[in-house]
Amino acid sequence: MATHNIHVPRVPNPKFRGASQCGVRGDVIVEFDWTVGQVLATLDRLQLAGNTLVILTSDNGGILDSNGPDIEHGGTVESNNGHLFNGILRAPKARFGKAAHAYP
Repeated sequence: MATHNIHVPRVPNPKFRGASQCGVRGDVIVEFDWTVGQVLATLDRLQLAGNTLVILTSDNGGILDSNGPDIEHGGTVESNNGHLFNGILRAPKARFGKAAHAYP
């Protein structure tokens, strides 16, 4: 199952807008978490969880950008509210690509 949740344009479902303290970026992560929860609950309900392997993958980490609706919905490039979007990992997405100029 592929989701669009955390990719640009970031457009959380209205019931998830304002669900986090990290702006639109955080709201779509909350929505993604809810979606995964629904999948796991369905596997349980259908008694398939014991024979199902669920794997979550991502594509190269996060990036702070103004792409998508973040600016339109009151966010900024810094709309993560201090959240370390890549945790302890060393570099954001596109570190050596087109966006490399945006990072120290």
